[in-house]
Amino acid sequence: RLVELGYMPDCKELNAMMRKALKWDTAETLKDFRRYPDGDYTEYVRLHDMFATSGYGAADEAVSNATTQRILKEWKDASLARKAVYARVLYAHSYRTVAKSILASIRQYSETSPAKGMWFPSLDDNAWYGAMDKVGITSMILETFATIEPGCPEIELLRQWLIMQKGAQDWGSASTATDVVAAILMTSDRWMVPAKGAVVKVGRQELKPEKFERLTGEMEM
Repeated sequence: RLVELGYMPDCKELNAMMRKALKWDTAETLKDFRRYPDGDYTEYVRLHDMFATSGYGAADEAVSNATTQRILKEWKDASLARKAVYARVLYAHSYRTVAKSILASIRQYSETSPAKGMWFPSLDDNAWYGAMDKVGITSMILETFATIEPGCPEIELLRQWLIMQKGAQDWGSASTATDVVAAILMTSDRWMVPAKGAVVKVGRQELKPEKFERLTGEMEM
């Protein structure tokens, strides 16, 4: 996530560590691929695609080709979470027309409202993808929209729903919270601009808060 956001320090030791880890991952995956060529290597390709855009180790070409061909055959029957992943993988590997078709399919499962934003009713409390619950999956869908159709209206609506979830409860585990924060930061430059303090007035009289939270802007009168 730090690499994607451009926050990774320019450190020789860290760069060497990441390259060594990705090289090891490719070697181990190739061992599995030779034994089980019909296996599911989507997460391997997805991980290496994330690093490849920043100049690190790309996925092995044979594994990538087998994965994209399998996705092209299977995406219509995939879960909502997998469709979000599949669309990004295909988009990264030049299958952009199909990636947009998957995005159109994802749209069909959504609901929107001015008050709540955009969400997916089929992602109930029992919806999981790996360690991600419905909030984490929604953040992944947000990234998919921003990758394939940057500037589309769904991006703002998905961010709205995610932020409202934080206000109503929380974002779950530390891993999920990290994914949500990263998704919000990566999908709009304006979220990186320091916020100005809010001014609350009744008539012409400005009200001064008794308590003010510097990081979130929350205030109590």
